[in-house]
Amino acid sequence: PTDPIPIPFPVLRTLVEMYYDFQNTRIRTSNRTQMNFERNVIPLEDMDKYGVTDLFKDAESFEKNIEKLLKADLSNRPIYRDYLSLIKGIGPVISAGLIAWIGDPGKYATTSKLWQNAGYGMNKFCSECKAWAYDEVEIPKTDREGKVTKTKAKRLNGRSQICNKCGNGDHLVVAPQQRVSGLQINWNPKFKTLGWKIGSSFIKQKATKSWYRAIYDKERAKLDAKYPASGKIDVRGVKKLQHNPKHHFEAAKRHTVKQFLNHLWMVWRTMEGQDIREPYLADKGKPIHKFIPPIVDDGELPKIVVDKLNELNKRTGIYPTDLKPDIPRKDKTKVAEAELQELNEDDENESD
Repeated sequence: PTDPIPIPFPVLRTLVEMYYDFQNTRIRTSNRTQMNFERNVIPLEDMDKYGVTDLFKDAESFEKNIEKLLKADLSNRPIYRDYLSLIKGIGPVISAGLIAWIGDPGKYATTSKLWQNAGYGMNKFCSECKAWAYDEVEIPKTDREGKVTKTKAKRLNGRSQICNKCGNGDHLVVAPQQRVSGLQINWNPKFKTLGWKIGSSFIKQKATKSWYRAIYDKERAKLDAKYPASGKIDVRGVKKLQHNPKHHFEAAKRHTVKQFLNHLWMVWRTMEGQDIREPYLADKGKPIHKFIPPIVDDGELPKIVVDKLNELNKRTGIYPTDLKPDIPRKDKTKVAEAELQELNEDDENESD
């Protein structure tokens, strides 16, 4: 029998967007409905009595049908079948989004290029002028009649060597990508939203079952110990109150997503027979610490990936010999876990 025709990337992206758009509408509508019942002093149990609950169940089945469609397609894609499906917190919808928005890992010669496209990279900022570096670009726009015109714009740039304002590059520093008024972004906003969903999904797992939740916990503990609560730090020349639980939560989540994207880049390129670059090694080529290798929670990494990692490790010594991260894996107390999940839920609501 012939293999089924894979869903084209544009259609795959559309299905993922349909899923999240519909899910967001359903959840918001459900919340408003419950508020209306409470406002009118109607018991919430009456949602069942008057058939309202069944309507929301019917709506949820639409999302499940999209997920079923995506899962059928993904079952024939090696990167999902042999890798992504083995990681807790990475389900069919997130996997489809990753595959659709990344497309060909060969487009990204380095992890940094992938991070940049996902909105997890760095841009240049002049600490003297307090201005972001940018490129002057022309953006094609198509009107209703199909006529294409070009509009000049300024786009954020992470590669600039000279400040656009003062013409000097001595004060350029790197800073995480963020939106800046008057400048176009240099990342895929849909991809960045997906990255945020990935981080949120990892945090919902248990550290004893999920390596990426354990990575989050380790990074969060490091930040909590290094920076006292309510401490101020220098943010592009301005002292800001930065160290509180929410900031540490966001920073550790970002770190975890970047680690995962790095692992995905390594595994996917290896499975496609493409080269992967070694991590930067200081101290005359010796690792200053052990790196975290690509990992899965269920089953094993594909043999071609394990062989590549062992080859890399034999040459550089960057990984633990058994390719297992040296990370403590302990679930939090109920109180601590509840506080974390409350932060995670608040973050989800703010991003909707």
